[in-house]
Amino acid sequence: MDGDETVPVLAAYELRTRDGRQFVISRALRNMMDPYAPVGRLISALVPASVGDVIPRFPTIDEIIAAYTVRQSTGA
Repeated sequence: MDGDETVPVLAAYELRTRDGRQFVISRALRNMMDPYAPVGRLISALVPASVGDVIPRFPTIDEIIAAYTVRQSTGA
């Protein structure tokens, strides 16, 4: 790949509600209640399993969207 080429990166989700409204949800969103957001997964991986298991784990925006959305067929 040349230096001038770019690789597409998923930066946001475009969601549509059943009533037709559209929302753009950025992947950069973070749970403001998560005290470990910047380093939580790294800390969990570095400490012994018994400690890592008790560190609260908050889902990422990707995990939330995957769990709570339904992909509808386009009908084509």
